[in-house]
Amino acid sequence: MNLEPDSHNHSRAAAEPKLPLVGALTVGLIEDESSVRAVLCRYLVAAGMKPAPFTRSHQVLEQIAVNRLDMLLVDIGLDDENGIDLIRQVRLISTLPIIIISGYCNSATVAEGLNAGADDYQRKPIAFDELAARISSVLRRHESSKPVENAIKGYRVGHVDIDFRTRSARSDLGKSDFTELEMQILTRLLQTPGKTLCRNALSRELFGKSWDPGTRALDVHMTRIRKKLSIAGAPDKLIMTQRNKGYALHPIVEIVRKS
Repeated sequence: MNLEPDSHNHSRAAAEPKLPLVGALTVGLIEDESSVRAVLCRYLVAAGMKPAPFTRSHQVLEQIAVNRLDMLLVDIGLDDENGIDLIRQVRLISTLPIIIISGYCNSATVAEGLNAGADDYQRKPIAFDELAARISSVLRRHESSKPVENAIKGYRVGHVDIDFRTRSARSDLGKSDFTELEMQILTRLLQTPGKTLCRNALSRELFGKSWDPGTRALDVHMTRIRKKLSIAGAPDKLIMTQRNKGYALHPIVEIVRKS
């Protein structure tokens, strides 16, 4: 079903089948088009979620500061504010899952949003079953990144300590913090040093059926991971690109599991 800000949405809403419950989540939504915002809120409620609509960035940041949101949907085409700038501000204070929603989602725009810290994207007009799938996928990644009892606490890569509990990498040279998705990608590489992880297979694993090969979302996340590892003092070319295949962790670097 496509979600568009037209007059037909209101008459169709009552006839839409109720979606499977995603969970009692509070989903922040910043969207400046009132008609789109209203329809999105109705669909979120139908999926068992609690929408928290906003029109200004400062309202979003205030709610995040007091931990009142479980996820954030950001329209990056706001009239007088920049949604990508908001994502950057959120990433300074939170690892809250973020999904871009926009009608301007060409590859360059998606890459900019992902570089800013978003976890996924959704094009307009919105097919809500696809959005629900993306929300579920992002939340699964978020949950799977949480530490569990007796699990491996991290790795030591050369002289850099990578801590799963704090989602950080540090050494005497510097420190970097990672989002849930970035840490999940890094963990997959750490688990199989020297082995090439197929780019397409890993993308499908991370992004699910909604993955669009044209956006090269994994490549964007990998660029961010490399930059953060470099800031933390990791060796150059720790993550190798195997052309037309995927990515691998350099086998020469000593990797030690931390229990």
